[in-house]
Amino acid sequence: MKTNAPIFQRLLGLETEYAIRFRPHQDGPPVKQIELYRSLLEKFRERLPTATGSVLEEKHFTANGGTIGFERVLHAGGFGLIEAATPECQSPRDALIWQRAQDRLLSESAASCRDDGEMVLIKNSRDSQGNAYGTHENYEIQVTGWLGLACWRGILLLAATICLLFWVIMVPLVIVAIPAYLLIAVAVYPFAVMRTDSGQRAELFRKFFGDGFDTSEDATPIPRSVERALNRVAMIALSPMLLTIIVAARFCLYRRHVRMLTPFLVSRSILSGSGWVSDSGDFLLAQKAPVLRFIFGPLGNHAYPLFSVAHLMDACLIGWFNPMDLFSNLGSRQRMQVCLGDCNMAEEAEYLRLATTTLMIDAIEAGAIQNPPRVRRPLRALQAVVRDEPIERAIAVHNGRPMTALDVQRWYQAACRRFVESNKNRPDEAYEVLQRWSDVLDGLAGDRTILVGRIDWVTKRMLLKQAGPNLPLPANRKLDIKYHELSSDGYYLLLESAGETEQIVSEQEILRAMRQPPPTPRAMRRGSFIREFSGTDTPVHASWNSIRLGKAFGNRRVRL
Repeated sequence: MKTNAPIFQRLLGLETEYAIRFRPHQDGPPVKQIELYRSLLEKFRERLPTATGSVLEEKHFTANGGTIGFERVLHAGGFGLIEAATPECQSPRDALIWQRAQDRLLSESAASCRDDGEMVLIKNSRDSQGNAYGTHENYEIQVTGWLGLACWRGILLLAATICLLFWVIMVPLVIVAIPAYLLIAVAVYPFAVMRTDSGQRAELFRKFFGDGFDTSEDATPIPRSVERALNRVAMIALSPMLLTIIVAARFCLYRRHVRMLTPFLVSRSILSGSGWVSDSGDFLLAQKAPVLRFIFGPLGNHAYPLFSVAHLMDACLIGWFNPMDLFSNLGSRQRMQVCLGDCNMAEEAEYLRLATTTLMIDAIEAGAIQNPPRVRRPLRALQAVVRDEPIERAIAVHNGRPMTALDVQRWYQAACRRFVESNKNRPDEAYEVLQRWSDVLDGLAGDRTILVGRIDWVTKRMLLKQAGPNLPLPANRKLDIKYHELSSDGYYLLLESAGETEQIVSEQEILRAMRQPPPTPRAMRRGSFIREFSGTDTPVHASWNSIRLGKAFGNRRVRL
């Protein structure tokens, strides 16, 4: 039976965090990463106009529709990550093009932004200390059921109102609490100094008074301990409301998508994992999967969910400061964020990660996925998948015999093929995705050498084997990170320059995306406003939903 369900007509995009490596030419005091980011931003602006984003964070929107910002790691001083997001794209191929353009813009800006040392960005998901970060995928979904949508709207508006009352009470308390703390610190500090060695007094001063008298740009006016305490108080006070948001989103907005997509995502690491040498020296198929602790919920510093609701919690917490962003979360079309994926260097792995998931969502909303495998204990199954390099370990399922990750992927690939073949308006790209998906699964089941340069974990595993079986763990870890380096010395980019990788997008497409937004209305309007007003006397501030022209009073806001 033929259908007219749309294929590859939903918005999608990627948010990617890049680690920073800086090697100074001469010995001296360490350079804070926020300063490195601002140097990079200055060079970035020479290539592409930008507009200021939120005043609450270091974020700028770019003339090609995306963002660039600095993600400060809480309580880590000037340390953090470069965070960038692609514009809203309407096909997986466009999302790949603009992601590659983003990589190129950032790496070229980093390479030339400092005279006192070498700055390089690393596009991976784990650092040498085992900390996890990386990439989040965003997909537009259609919420089904008027009752669930009505319940969600009522709960979100009620929660946002309660959070507004919290801020009305909390802000005056903080304004009073900080001066009170400083008065107590002034009284206690002299007695603490008498018990402290003179060489440690600078650190003692920082503990008592924070960076309030520091002249660096990243100075914070309160001590880190006070900052932590205020955050904990806020989270404890708001936790009942935030838990309500999580439960409401899970069962009102995402119920069908979470149920259908979870088995697919659990097994998807065999396609899109970037490989990782763990602390114990074991080789895992994926980097972020080991830190996933729950299926659905907010983002954390040491644990990630499979599906994140961080954007909905932000809408609840600060929505009334920007009502347009709050009300954008009340519509029947919602943003779904997936946090499982690794940062990919291989184009085909990144493309398949986006394209297969988009095709899956299209099939789910068309009702084409019937009785999918239901994996028992999905998180435990995920850990088993990423530790199973032969891809031979069976996963327990509720409604049938145990299946390997390869079996699960073949089941979903066959279901999506039936959906595409029964569709009257199927685009050519859908057939390309199905063919690439099938070819990679066949390669994983047979001769994996054909996947070198196409699938990250296979490519990285080959490099590690060529480096030798007796290589010490630190050397293996160094090779692991060097694979993801966005420079002429990065191991994947060396393979690419030698013609040993699979190229999906052309150089001309990347160069165009480095200058222009994709052909989606919101991204095009945002990009055109930024390009037109960024070099004028009219201040321009941007968000995902609007553009504000002019100063704080008497400005003009344009909805996107």
